[in-house]
Amino acid sequence: MQTSKPAFTLMETGIVMVIVALIAVVVVPRLASAGDDPQARAQRAADDLKEIAATFRAYRATHGYWPPEAPTGQMPPEMRSQFSSANPFAAPTPLGGRYDYDHFKDQPAICIAIRTAPDSPAPSIADAQMLDAIIDDGVLSTGNFRTSVQGGYVY
Repeated sequence: MQTSKPAFTLMETGIVMVIVALIAVVVVPRLASAGDDPQARAQRAADDLKEIAATFRAYRATHGYWPPEAPTGQMPPEMRSQFSSANPFAAPTPLGGRYDYDHFKDQPAICIAIRTAPDSPAPSIADAQMLDAIIDDGVLSTGNFRTSVQGGYVY
């Protein structure tokens, strides 16, 4: 009597190949455009800023208060468990500089800034304007993304 070894069927193999192909269709273009394309880098920075701000707002909605400030390039310890992806404060932004969380006690909102760090200068004015155009009005003196009086840019 001969026993058969367990193996994948042709149908199972085909399904896995389709899933891998779909992932490749989504991931490869993003990786290909991630290089030196300033528009792609600005879009990634805009996505980061929106995700960071939304995560901080969710924290406040849950806990009733904003977390305390942390130095430029560092995430407040209370926020470590809040981010589903990697720590966005750990590396330079796609445009340069580091993310910085500020909470001004006299204001009901938070501020996510991009500031110069020892390992990464803040974005150029051209890159900041491109980012501002994605976020709102393209003018660094008005809107939700603007030049900061403390240096760098603030969202």
